[in-house]
Amino acid sequence: MYFWRIELLKKQLIEQGITESQLYSYILIYVALSAIGVELMRYFPDESPNTWTYLGSIINVAIPIFGTMLIFRANGGVSGVQYAARYFSIGLVATIRFLVLLIPLMAVLMIYWSSSYDSTDEIPSGATETVLFSTWYALLYAYIAKHVREIAQA
Repeated sequence: MYFWRIELLKKQLIEQGITESQLYSYILIYVALSAIGVELMRYFPDESPNTWTYLGSIINVAIPIFGTMLIFRANGGVSGVQYAARYFSIGLVATIRFLVLLIPLMAVLMIYWSSSYDSTDEIPSGATETVLFSTWYALLYAYIAKHVREIAQA
């Protein structure tokens, strides 16, 4: 596995390719670093993170890491084939379908926020938002894994 030497990685990809297991490692690390980067950005210039903000960040990093691992296992683990093709193609369609579910979820939260906070108040992160969004996010990965498993077993 290469972390810095892109020319050696390119040479390997041209000459012999990489195994499904190696591909899984690259994808898992990529997903983890991406999730960490996105979560770190949320704290700048946020001046008032609270316990729920931190908990939400931990969950938002953990879900894609463990979800990627779940999908790899659903695809057959090291003996699986076409991991990236299945993960990303099924993942895209599943994500689009799940984004549609965010519309009613956001509507419910907007009603809750408007009845609980004045329009000039900053809305802090809380249990309601953290639980709802984390559940949505975890279910997305479970849904992807379900469909990848069905393909792997076909």
